[in-house]
Amino acid sequence: MVRALLSCAFVFAVEIAVSVGQPNPIDNAHYLLPAITAWTTPLPAASSNPGTLDDTHAYLPLDDGQLLALARDSGLVIWSEAVGALGRPVRTPDALLVPVTEGVAALDPATGERQWVVALPGTSLASLTAAGSGIIGMSREGLLVSIDPASRSVWWQQQLAESSNPVVAVAGERVYAAVDDGRFVALAATDGRVLWERTLPGRPTTAVTAAGRVYVGSTDNTFYALDAGTGSLAWRWRTGGDVVGAASDTHRVYSTALDNRLRAMDLRSGNQRWQAALPIRPSARPQVVGSAVVVTGIAPDVLVFDAVTGDSLGIYRAPAELAGPILVDPALSPYAVSIVGVTRTGQAIGLRSTGLQLAEPALEPLTTLPGVTVPLP
Repeated sequence: MVRALLSCAFVFAVEIAVSVGQPNPIDNAHYLLPAITAWTTPLPAASSNPGTLDDTHAYLPLDDGQLLALARDSGLVIWSEAVGALGRPVRTPDALLVPVTEGVAALDPATGERQWVVALPGTSLASLTAAGSGIIGMSREGLLVSIDPASRSVWWQQQLAESSNPVVAVAGERVYAAVDDGRFVALAATDGRVLWERTLPGRPTTAVTAAGRVYVGSTDNTFYALDAGTGSLAWRWRTGGDVVGAASDTHRVYSTALDNRLRAMDLRSGNQRWQAALPIRPSARPQVVGSAVVVTGIAPDVLVFDAVTGDSLGIYRAPAELAGPILVDPALSPYAVSIVGVTRTGQAIGLRSTGLQLAEPALEPLTTLPGVTVPLP
């Protein structure tokens, strides 16, 4: 009862803050850290591929081809299927889509039961990306495929050059893909036609779209902003190492590089708004959660920064080195597990924000009896 009243009071306070123009503490993600361990689950095999979250599950592809569904609130294994998973699954309203050895498989998110498969003979997709009502997949051999889950068929496919680390971004009616020879290609999402391509000095490593531009990191120690419609150069930023990853919000684009720096740049001008030295070597793209930026790397540490100022919002240290990027729920809510990570020692960890625990006050003995003493006549 007390917890329910506190939760209602918290929500009411948030609504008041929003009505008077104050930032919503759930939306701005400043409550991500500090966090406590809600559960720890040993995994049957290592996991180096990122998984995905929905409201009730964390879906983790394992290196042996299994796909596990863990309960978000408890970490219990709900189901495990040997589907030959090759990469990160994509959650759609109706299914969980997974790149598998024979193509793309759709699983029932609640049970793991296989619903259907789109076969792709002779190739295996290394990545899947949501594209409107469809899915874009890319193989390391450079085959780009558009799949329609409704008809369970291939819309189109386009053979590009080899791509050892498939980089795909989608915005509106366009798909952007990078290949190892330095080319960055824009294609029509409707039929796969090549609209333009630009060759960069290094190998593209990451891409993100925002504000009519596509932002591309490269192994030539440069971060590029290209016009999404023409591919022309809008601006570039020189870094001290290969660019690892990028993410954006409505104002800034954030990039990590092997000079152990996180940078925030203005979307339009490319002016650097701030940079932060990282005590870890970044290994994945940063993640934007509300007005916070989350960074992981080759270390046990999870770092959170204020997206506007670059100030540190906290550090979480896992019990062992992380195997890959953590999963963060962008919709934080009281008592919920908001972060799931996997360590190189084969454990999945679920974290709850302590700032959103709304802990009940400790019980204390009564020093005086409640009520009013009424004297006897």
